[in-house]
Amino acid sequence: MAFPFIKSLKKLFGFNAQPDPEPTPVEEPCSEDRISLKLAFSGAADRQRIGKLFEPETKTKIDPHNFVVKREKDVFEYAIDRSHVAFLFNTHSGAVKTLSFAYDVRKDKRSSHLHTEIGTSLASLGGYKTAQIVIAALTLNEWWNTPPQRKIVTEILPENVPSLNAYKKLGWAEIDCPDLTHELHVLCNESIAPEDKGRQTVWFEANEKTLQKMAQVILEHMDKGYVENKHTGDRIPVDLSAMFATGLTKEHLKAIARGHTNRRLLEMTYDPPEPK
Repeated sequence: MAFPFIKSLKKLFGFNAQPDPEPTPVEEPCSEDRISLKLAFSGAADRQRIGKLFEPETKTKIDPHNFVVKREKDVFEYAIDRSHVAFLFNTHSGAVKTLSFAYDVRKDKRSSHLHTEIGTSLASLGGYKTAQIVIAALTLNEWWNTPPQRKIVTEILPENVPSLNAYKKLGWAEIDCPDLTHELHVLCNESIAPEDKGRQTVWFEANEKTLQKMAQVILEHMDKGYVENKHTGDRIPVDLSAMFATGLTKEHLKAIARGHTNRRLLEMTYDPPEPK
């Protein structure tokens, strides 16, 4: 039961507010000559522009080895419609440049939300590490607003070295329990398109240290205001203010970055006591 002053704080600062979906963009000629990135969380109006990244020609260019498996159409659209996709888009054209999906994992449609799977990550901007930003933003939003009963997980093909490196840098921990990985494989396989079912993967989970690292990544890029190409040094402006629409304030993110991951305490105060 929430105390009255906690409810007042939530009302005043908009905790647990659902982000407004960005409107479907109108593509303009040559608009990709300029680029500035902004974070958004999806809504039904974003189906078209998100879908463009999965058109065969574009998907093959971004993911030539088909590391990102296809999902069933209804699962794909459900995630988009209910704000379970985080993405960076070009503010000049509206085009999606980097994205990641979150999927509820249940034993059946009527059962409880056991796990959340983070996946279907695509990035068309090589060298800027934008996937890490989007994965961090999405995972923090899922943990804060729709936490599963058990774990937040991801599965990666063992040959997908870029994704393995990205998740490891964000502090995700490999799951080494065969019973759990078997359970996850069976449950998550239900949402995968028939042609991609059964591929062997490595499983990782987000833990307290993962949340801490991801909050640090978000804050770092909020403060810098840009992403930088690790090869060329080129910079692209980035706006991550959409994080605040999830109910996570900058004060919350700072607390998480220091190691505070007790959601109840974070909801009660901006400045929880130092973790023991």
